[in-house]
Amino acid sequence: THDEGIARVGSELQVVRSYRSVVHGDLHLDNILVVGKPGAEYPCVIDFEATHEGYVLKDFGRFVSSILLRTYSWSEAEIAMLIETLPPLLLDWGATFTAPDAPASAGKVFEVIAIARKGILRSWQAGAVPGKTELIASLVASLLPFARYPDTSPSAVTLCLQLSSRLVALLAGEPR
Repeated sequence: THDEGIARVGSELQVVRSYRSVVHGDLHLDNILVVGKPGAEYPCVIDFEATHEGYVLKDFGRFVSSILLRTYSWSEAEIAMLIETLPPLLLDWGATFTAPDAPASAGKVFEVIAIARKGILRSWQAGAVPGKTELIASLVASLLPFARYPDTSPSAVTLCLQLSSRLVALLAGEPR
């Protein structure tokens, strides 16, 4: 039942071994500049006002949320495709992600998420990957605030809420 799933997830979150490090605190696309000469560009993170010791996956969740909800306007069909294809990219950090039928905009988002995932792995515990419970908690906690921001488009609110629901259902082991 839903109540049992919520109780189980709650108990798992109490024993999550979170990894703390120096974190940006407000990592999103507006805080990344691309600099360098043509053909030799590289990203440069700016605005360290919110930097603190904190939970590494908070930056990942905030970054993923901003890419998904602030970069493109998604159609209903694209939202359905994202809800289906994003969870493996977000949760299985050992898998290589490809989506040949995805629109170019989604492919770009997937590529950036995969790069961010590699960056987080460099700062994670040696030889380990974040657990499913940690990832889902971080992603949902980062996605949901966007649903209430007045400048979030209706399609982005739909994506935010449906993806959060899908992730929680996966954690609770519920079928689609």
